[in-house]
Order: sequence, then C-alpha cells, then structure tokens
Amino acid sequence: MILVIPKIELRGGESNLVICGENDVNFNSFCKDPVNLLQLMRKENAKTLHISDYDSLNGQDHLLNLNSVLYFQDCIDIPIEYESNIISYEIAKLLLDNGIYRIFVSDVLFIDAQIIGNLITQYRSSRIAVSFNYDGNQFTSVSGNFHRQLDELLESILAVNCCRILIKIDDNDKDNITQLLDKLGHKFRDKKIHVTIGCDVDSFQILIDLDKYVNNYFDSIIIGKPLYENKFSCQKIWRKIEAKLENLN
Repeated sequence: MILVIPKIELRGGESNLVICGENDVNFNSFCKDPVNLLQLMRKENAKTLHISDYDSLNGQDHLLNLNSVLYFQDCIDIPIEYESNIISYEIAKLLLDNGIYRIFVSDVLFIDAQIIGNLITQYRSSRIAVSFNYDGNQFTSVSGNFHRQLDELLESILAVNCCRILIKIDDNDKDNITQLLDKLGHKFRDKKIHVTIGCDVDSFQILIDLDKYVNNYFDSIIIGKPLYENKFSCQKIWRKIEAKLENLN
C-alpha cells in the first residue's frame, strides 16, 4: 500500500497551513506551533511526517525553521523528513545528527554533487534524497535554476549513489497523475530509484489507483492542503472528536 505522508510547511518557524475545524473550532493559533501539529498528526496515525521549509525553498532566510526542526524529533516517536534547499554539508550533518531521519535537497546536486555523495557515505542512501518539480517532461530544481530531462537527471542521481527522489507535481496535473506515472514508465524501477510523489490529491480513489504503482518504485505520497481541509472522510470523525474535546476544555 502506498504510504501517505502528511506535510507540515514551515514559514518563519511557524506552520504555514491551518486545519479547518469542526463546528467553528478555531485551529489557527493551535496550528501556528508546529509541535502541536506534529503531535496531532501522530495521534491521527501518521507513520512519517514531512517538513517542508517554505523559506529555504523560496530562497529566503530559513534560520528560524532550522532552529525549530532541530527539536522536532524529541516531540514524537515516528520518522521525520525535512525538505530544504540547503547546500551546506555542515547544516545537513547537523540535521541528521539531531534525529531527522531523511533530508531532501535539490540545487546542491548540480552545485556540488560530492556533498550528497559524502553524506550518503556517512549516513546511508536511505537518509539522503533529492527533490524536483515536474512540469511537462522536464524536471526543475526547487530554485528553478536547473532543468533536466529524466534520463539526464537519473544519471546525476545515480552518480552520487542516491536512491530516492521526491517528484513534486503541480495542482494542474493532479487529476492526471496516473497518466503521468504511466508516461514516466519503468525507468525508476529499472534504475532502482524509489520515488516519493508530492501532490495534493484530494480523492481516496486516486490513492487506491496509485497503489498499483508501488511495484514501479512509486512508494509514497506527500499531501498538504487536502489534509488540512478535511478532504478525506476519516478526518471528519477526527475533527468532531477534537471539537468535543475543545468544548470540554
């Protein structure tokens, strides 16, 4: 079964996404503290959590986000992924040494690929991955500075012994996601590169459809906004319970 990974987006050290509450329960102040979200999503049976560093991915100072992330692993008992456009070996090492299970990087693959190779040598390939946007047959680094066709990108990834990529799919393509995966074919499986999909799908049926691609190494999907907007039926039950608890308090 494809693994669904909830996303927490950090901006200025706070969560950039807010849960829509049941019966007018206001989650705004609660969600601003990312630790609250970490613990809530853990209670809601998340197996892994994905932290997206909005500031870093948009070329802004992200020190506040880094300071927050360094303490997250002490708050819950499940793996935490961290996506950031860091190009520093020292920062990556700091994150990994402080319990972040996996980091996703991007531009550094083309600025200084040996940093990724060195990190993989020290920490294992399962803990280092790359992140790219997909837009019409082309893969683009998160900064938008580097563009590659699939075969060329795969060569760059394999050259540093990387074995996982995050492919972020635009909202305009989310309804055609299975056709897109069909189009990408078996290249990832043939190269033994695992794929995490980043796409805000909002249909349980699409998740069921994605399950058949697990054997082609598409093994997990990161979802953001739809989870905060309670697009899946099980969430409505959770929100009702949380609303009752809020009223009791």
